[in-house]
Amino acid sequence: MTILGKITNLEILHKIISGEIRGLSVGMRIRKWECSICHKDYETCPHEKGKLYGGVKCYPIAKEIEFTEISLVKFPADPRCKVTDLLIIKIECGKKIYEWYGFEAPSKKIHLKNIRWALQSRLIPNEVANHFSKFFSINSEGKVVYP
Repeated sequence: MTILGKITNLEILHKIISGEIRGLSVGMRIRKWECSICHKDYETCPHEKGKLYGGVKCYPIAKEIEFTEISLVKFPADPRCKVTDLLIIKIECGKKIYEWYGFEAPSKKIHLKNIRWALQSRLIPNEVANHFSKFFSINSEGKVVYP
């Protein structure tokens, strides 16, 4: 999952870059659950969680998820919840400078996916995305600056 956030506190930004804080804690409200067997409202369907139906295990699927808060933490409850990429856009002498930090991730494809997402979201132009993509196709961690 990709979450866009704006960090204005430079101290927090430095803690993310240094690795002191990269965990995420997410608060959410789930408005609807769907049954994995019949794909209807889990609250009213006849299937029971954990039981097998035709060799398929029943479980509820979260739908209509509303994120209520996201916090940076040192030790997340789920170790997979962490910052994997950080984009900093600076303006120096009227010119944009782009810095992309790629941190430890399950695969380098995560960084490439996030670069594509930043391009599609118009946070970075095409030439910047191409520059960053070349770096992360070789190395899965580090910092890249453009120009």
